[in-house]
Amino acid sequence: MLTISKQQMKQFEALCLGAFVREMKSHCCTLAPQTCASAGQDAVGRFASGAVDRAIAFGLETRYAITCFVEAELLLGWDMARDPQYAWVAEGLMRDGGEAARFPRFHDDLDEFYVASRALDAVYHNERLITLRDILDYARCPEGVAVTPELCLRLASRMAPLRVAVIEAGPVEALARSVMDQAVFLGINDRDDTLLLFAVHFEFGRYVLNNPLYPWIADALTGLPGGVDPQTGRLRRRLHAWLVAAIGDAETGGADAVS
Repeated sequence: MLTISKQQMKQFEALCLGAFVREMKSHCCTLAPQTCASAGQDAVGRFASGAVDRAIAFGLETRYAITCFVEAELLLGWDMARDPQYAWVAEGLMRDGGEAARFPRFHDDLDEFYVASRALDAVYHNERLITLRDILDYARCPEGVAVTPELCLRLASRMAPLRVAVIEAGPVEALARSVMDQAVFLGINDRDDTLLLFAVHFEFGRYVLNNPLYPWIADALTGLPGGVDPQTGRLRRRLHAWLVAAIGDAETGGADAVS
């Protein structure tokens, strides 16, 4: 009789998991070609591996459930369950029981969000990117007005009105407070720069600085010596360039299906 040791079983499971992560990496490249191409294959692999690990940590086991989770992180951002604007993700995935208890609620909530926010509508997505480009090019904090969660909410409502209508004001303001604290930690004191930091985190997710798909954001904020101005100035220029490229890809038919 053939006997398989525990060590051999672990090695087999690791091989299967590795193959699945590679499959998810390819899947991400299919859904978001522009984002994945700009990040590079190694970065996409790290993203897929991290998303799969988090799905498994939430008790998801089947190929379909884990794939849905990876797709959601590709759309909503790295470590989305800890993002204040997506608190409902964690609520669905932390119910008592395993996948059978958690995934149906998570799946239904995702579908509802996708439909209500038009998150998968390519035409709407491109229109929103154009709006975001214009906002970031011209919008500044009004003279004499402090950056507050309420001001950030108004900015978010201009950037993605349907999404804000779905997730409502409270989670957006919670995100704003978290980002405002991060601005202090990074030494960002300028009001316009703080609004820019909020806009980036609202668009790409609260933990975008950890997201391998957008290394240029972390590099701009943490990889430059010389104070705040070079950091935020570089971030603003890179974000503008990313938006111009994304809009151009959408207009020529090469846009991400999920981004």
